[in-house]
Amino acid sequence: MKKFLSLLMALAMTLSLAACGSTEDTTTDDSVWGRLTPEADDGVELTEYTKNGLTIQLAAQNTGDTEASIRLPLFYYPGYHMTAADGAALTHKNGYLTVTLAPGWQGSVQVRWTGMWFWRAADCISLLGIAATVALYRKSQKNAARA
Repeated sequence: MKKFLSLLMALAMTLSLAACGSTEDTTTDDSVWGRLTPEADDGVELTEYTKNGLTIQLAAQNTGDTEASIRLPLFYYPGYHMTAADGAALTHKNGYLTVTLAPGWQGSVQVRWTGMWFWRAADCISLLGIAATVALYRKSQKNAARA
């Protein structure tokens, strides 16, 4: 059994290294980790920008006569929500979250990851399952002690 487990671990490590493609430290390579700062289209003035984990706050102005975008340094995933005045929309392009601004739009934007409601429901169901397992285990221990 020990040989099987060590063989399984070696296989998992090999597959993990092959999936990553390299064992080098590439933490500063933008091509691997993506952009670290937002990229704004021509005509967009980005006056304020802060990023704290999966939350971004920024202030911007679209001085152009056409719709413009700000590509955020966050990969798109369901569960991101935006708080902003009318005229700004959260979309995604090429895998990145993008804030699209209407012509003449000015204001502040907050983008944050909140997850999906059914993920929270699944967390609660899992917690109930763990609690039920602990309760049944304790009950079986009490019954075994009486016998």
